[in-house]
Amino acid sequence: MVSAYGVKMIANINGKLVEIPMKRTGAASHGGVFIAHELGRANVKAIMAAFVGSPFRAIVDYPYDPSRISVNGLRSNSISEVRVGTPVTFDIDASLTHDAPITVSVPPVYQQPLLEKDKISPRLHHVRFTPVGEPGSIVPVEIHYDGKPIPFSPFRVKLLPETEVNKVKVRGLDGSGKCTIQFSISFM
Repeated sequence: MVSAYGVKMIANINGKLVEIPMKRTGAASHGGVFIAHELGRANVKAIMAAFVGSPFRAIVDYPYDPSRISVNGLRSNSISEVRVGTPVTFDIDASLTHDAPITVSVPPVYQQPLLEKDKISPRLHHVRFTPVGEPGSIVPVEIHYDGKPIPFSPFRVKLLPETEVNKVKVRGLDGSGKCTIQFSISFM
């Protein structure tokens, strides 16, 4: 289609039509820049002579940006603490960046059973593992996006002693129908 402004192209993005202005770049060539403002599938069709391959198809996605990945359930600037034998769970949200593989690794010596990673939605992962090892050990949790570590990886988890239920004492409950609001719990 030729107008007073030159050749035009039309993009169909998720059912919405967008006009792409074109400029003459040579005797018989034109160029235009298509900037997508929303995610989805884009069909770009040249309106004038038959262009080979028209309509052109593109998948519009977020840019590749590891800094836009968030981890909920692990501390990024300090050490998380967990008791030996208590499951560690956290979520990885990569919904605001380009779709790429997410991998999580914990040294096998620190996990029992093996680490599990569930894909909740295309870019949201739920991870869990049960740490084992000596209290005081620091467990590295490495998270990679497209083979490269994300910011703050490896995350660190410090192992605390297991809670031994037979050593928990509750004071302040006298066994009668009455109980006081104040009581203390101590771990030995």
